[in-house]
Order: sequence, then C-alpha cells, then structure tokens
Amino acid sequence: MDQQNTASQQRTTRTVTSYRAHPRGCIYLEDGSVCLTDEVSSHHFINALERLAERIAAVDNEPVELVQTRLGPRFQLTSLGADVWHLSKSYDPLIKRRFAHQVFNPYIAVALRAYRRWNEALQWGRTGSDLDLRFDAARSALNRLVRVIRWGCRTARFKTLVKNYKRSAAKSFRNCVAYMAALFGRCSRLLILRVDLYYRPEGMDWGDTASAAKGFDKFMRALREERIVPDLVGYIAKREKGYQRGMHYHVLVALDGHKHREGATYARMLGQHWVEHCTGPRKVGSYFNCHSREEDYRFNGLGLVHVDDAEKCKGLLAAIRYLTKANHQLKTGRGKGRNLRKGEMPKANDAMPRRGAPRKTLPDINGAFKRVFLYRPRKPRRPAADEGLWVS
Repeated sequence: MDQQNTASQQRTTRTVTSYRAHPRGCIYLEDGSVCLTDEVSSHHFINALERLAERIAAVDNEPVELVQTRLGPRFQLTSLGADVWHLSKSYDPLIKRRFAHQVFNPYIAVALRAYRRWNEALQWGRTGSDLDLRFDAARSALNRLVRVIRWGCRTARFKTLVKNYKRSAAKSFRNCVAYMAALFGRCSRLLILRVDLYYRPEGMDWGDTASAAKGFDKFMRALREERIVPDLVGYIAKREKGYQRGMHYHVLVALDGHKHREGATYARMLGQHWVEHCTGPRKVGSYFNCHSREEDYRFNGLGLVHVDDAEKCKGLLAAIRYLTKANHQLKTGRGKGRNLRKGEMPKANDAMPRRGAPRKTLPDINGAFKRVFLYRPRKPRRPAADEGLWVS
C-alpha cells in the first residue's frame, strides 16, 4: 500500500510539474518535437533560423512536392519544407521589438524579414501541428517565404555583408586566441573561471540603463584591480541581450594556476560581488556559476588548465569560440559601450615572472595548446570538370 501511495504521489508531482512548465512556453525543434524552456524562442530559434537560411541559400530545392499515391496525386512537404514549417511554429511576432537594440547577422536578418512577411499567411493552413497543403494560400506562402530568403541571400550586397560579418567575428576570435596564448606564455597553468551575470526579472528594465552599464564597468574595474579575486592573469567578457533574460554578461577569468585551484569558489566570489556591489541600490542582480555544471560540457575547459592538456584546451577553445560568435550584436553608440572586452596583451619584456616549465618567446608556445588552438585545416581543392565530389 505504501508503495502504491508513493507511486501515486510521484505521478501527481510529475503532472503538476508538467502543468507548471507550460506557462514557460515551448519551441518546436527541427525534427518536429517540442521543447519546454524558460527562454521562449531565444537563442535556439535564432541559431536554427541562421542554419535554415544558410541551407536555403545553398540549395535550389523546393519546400513542396507533388507525389503520386494510390488515392491520386497530393502535395507533401520536402525535408526543407518541413524544417521551414517547424520553425514557423516558434516564430514570435514581437521578436523585432524585443531585439530593437540588436543587429543580426545578414542570414538571420533576411530570414526574419521573410517570416515577418509570410508567416501569418502560412498559419492559415495550420491544422493542429500540421500544415494542410490542400490550401493554395498555404502552399503559396511557404513557397514565397523560401524564395524570398533564397533571393535575398544570393544578392551581391548580401554576400558583401556576410564577408564583412565573418571577417569581424574571425578577427575577434583570432585576437582572443592570441591573447590566451600570451597568457599561457606567462603562466603554463591557468585557473579558468566562468560566470554569467544577469538581472532578476524586476531589474531587467534597469539593466538597459546607463546606470547599469556603469555597474558593469565598476565590476570590470574591481576585477582588474584584483579586489574580487587574487592573482588575475587575464579576462574576456561578452555582453548579450536575450528574450527573457534581458541584458546579461558572460565572463571568463584566468588566474594563476600555480597559486590557486578552487575554481568554483572564486567563480562564486565573482557572482556575489556582482550582486552585492554592481546592480544598484535594490541589488537586482543574479548570476550563474558555470562550474556547477562542468560535467555537462562536451569538452570541459574550466578549472585548472595546463598548456599540455589537450582536452582542457579544447574546452577553452570552445568557450572562446562562443564568446566571439557574432550571430547577433548589440548596437553600439549612445554610451552603450563595447560588446567584447579583454585584458591587455602581455608583452614579452613584462616584469611578471614566467611560471612553469620554460617556453618559447611569446606567443610561440609549445604543447597541446598550440596544436589545438593554432591548427588550421587545409582547404578542400575544387575538383576538375570530370571529377565528382571535392577531394582534400
């Protein structure tokens, strides 16, 4: 009897939890499944939209095809059409207002304009979670949405914008990699900390003000002056703005790994300083300690990272790639400041002692770091007219 009561209580708890989760919203994934999330149509939707626009621009496939069945001819979605339809169910008409202070990369901007123009007409053919292709208006809206994206992504102006955007992101990535190489040149073992700094829901409006920007400047100044954590070697910080979380910051900090080992403790000190001293008189800040989910990362670059530890270096590279990824950016100007910050590049003749095993002159360091960070794969060779697929 006790076991039956326990099982019943567990089922009730799961049911209540499920109902409580629904107000949080949901997004439709590319495979048609539904994911409940606090970040409704947030980074997942933006990233999926970018991948979809790139795919549409690269192929000439149509979203709808006419097939013969035993009951006669009928229309059905192609693989491309299914992806466009699944993503349309997660489209938020208020996305333009929510990202009013952001500039998306060209692929996302073109796709958003197409969805804003044709998604409402597309939804008229919706029956449940499916698209009824018997309606001419639904087929027309889907075809036009895809053609608008394809045409926009193939113009000369668009290609120039993409080239400039990728050049900017690649430059930021190279600069941060060179900066990290210089830090390893000074200290062969770094203690890597990561923390995400947020504002609580009641403080999100304040997070967009000049006072909030000064609060983050205050945090960075205290970090540089080692008033939060000791023996600072370097840092990288990125500013973002999400749908539900509003303005927030991702901070990566490197301490001297020869003197310190407790990464989670120091990351918590960073978060507590942010909440207590940098988020206004009402203390509307919050933070997430990335060390609390180290086991979830495919390559863990947190904690102690030695220059010869290939797995840790891969994790650190993934973190830097995320910090410099430019799928969308906040508009700068009017005192809004920079989106990406990093410490000053160490110089070869700095007075700071070089800890650990002897290494070559900056930034030409030895070890796994150089193999992981500075590896450049060969570009594929374009085949001759009588060859098939590209070969290396």
